[in-house]
Amino acid sequence: MEEKTNSLTIEINEYLKTTPKEIIAPVFGVVVDCEGSINQYKLNRRIRVRMQNEKYLLEWKKLLKKVGISASINKGKQITQLTITSYQKFKKLKELSFNLNHQNKKNKFKKILLTYKKKQVIRNTAKKYYLNKLKKLNKKSTAKDFADRLNKKKRVISHYLKQLEKENLINVDKSQTTYLYSEKGLK
Repeated sequence: MEEKTNSLTIEINEYLKTTPKEIIAPVFGVVVDCEGSINQYKLNRRIRVRMQNEKYLLEWKKLLKKVGISASINKGKQITQLTITSYQKFKKLKELSFNLNHQNKKNKFKKILLTYKKKQVIRNTAKKYYLNKLKKLNKKSTAKDFADRLNKKKRVISHYLKQLEKENLINVDKSQTTYLYSEKGLK
């Protein structure tokens, strides 16, 4: 116990730092149950853990990064905050067995997952995302067909396909009126 604040200092033990990835998300669920909040206001959705112990939150940020979930840290005068936003991160947490026992928080998390109309791509990952989707498709496709398959607007898909073409990451068959896009190496 710390004498000044008369409170316990919490820290992540060594076992959790070296544990298999499958354990991290469920344990983080317990942290959110005890110390966190789940908020939704209009289009803003987030999981947040706030406390004075900055070191503890920084360690959680590293652990979450280990399982592919990036979080932001905001430092206030007395309180530090770890925040997770975006559909992909919430979906990944769910896939990794992130579980909440607090009924109100559990319901809010379910509601947040259901309220995303557009399945947005995380910032700065769009080109990689669309390149991987094109590889999984494993055949030539028009921008319109690709957009329909991904439930995206053709304008958005065309924008990223042009960028991928410019960087020479995909093949473009321009022999027809409608261009056909495919991954590199696919004939």
